[in-house]
Amino acid sequence: MKAVDNADDNTEKIAAQTSELLVGNGEGQAEDAHVTEALPQTPASLGDSLVLTTVEKIPEFPGGIVEFMKWLTANLKYPEAARRGRIEGKVVVSFIINKDGSIASPKIQRSVNPILDNEALRVVKMMPHWKPGISNAKPCRTMFAIPIVFKI
Repeated sequence: MKAVDNADDNTEKIAAQTSELLVGNGEGQAEDAHVTEALPQTPASLGDSLVLTTVEKIPEFPGGIVEFMKWLTANLKYPEAARRGRIEGKVVVSFIINKDGSIASPKIQRSVNPILDNEALRVVKMMPHWKPGISNAKPCRTMFAIPIVFKI
């Protein structure tokens, strides 16, 4: 994972790790949930003087990406109001994994509808601690973005 040093405005460009989760049957269980990976360059202002140049190891959910997808599938609920209104779409949530593995600053990067946005944020806020990213042999803050597809 790379970050571009932009010390003039204290902003970093961090490649965000993404995974896609398909949520489908109203129970939060998605029979055909799938994971795709991408590394888009995403601007992130971390609000401190930390300037990353490389990340040697990306953060990891306890048990890895498969356990992460299982956890999301088990905890996401397709909102009843969205199901009744036949509201579908992809919500993209970004968040920072702190040095201690905690989740901070969850934000909607791509909105579909406030009902689906709120459900995606609710679940991200309750995620357990991750193993933090490593840069220069030390834990570092890392930005992740998760696309979650809600489909009836």
